[in-house]
Amino acid sequence: MGIPHGCLHDTYLGGYRIPKGAMVVPLQWAIHMDPNVWEEPYDFKPSRWIDEEDNLLKPSEFIPFQTGKRMCPGDELSRMISVGLIARLFRSFRVRLASKPPTEEEMQGKVGVTLSAPEALFICDTL
Repeated sequence: MGIPHGCLHDTYLGGYRIPKGAMVVPLQWAIHMDPNVWEEPYDFKPSRWIDEEDNLLKPSEFIPFQTGKRMCPGDELSRMISVGLIARLFRSFRVRLASKPPTEEEMQGKVGVTLSAPEALFICDTL
């Protein structure tokens, strides 16, 4: 879920009336899984984020850290740390699943304030 926002004026969105003062909480999962924006949204496709010259893409529809003045200040830092950590991990270890693979239903995740991944155990062997 996104950060709550207050509606400043009576407005209509998608045919729905949103009264002035109402709290609006964007459901980021729905934005990120919209088939009108993303081709095959349920499939893992790293190519969505890399162009033909191997440059990292940042589609405007991808907003895990919000947008505008309420955007998380750690956005770029978290991306840099994640890339470095993942690269280091796969240079040093072979990662494999130690538990049975999650079912398709479990792969949908658990909805709460955030969307939680299914539980799985992994083994990291040194190379």
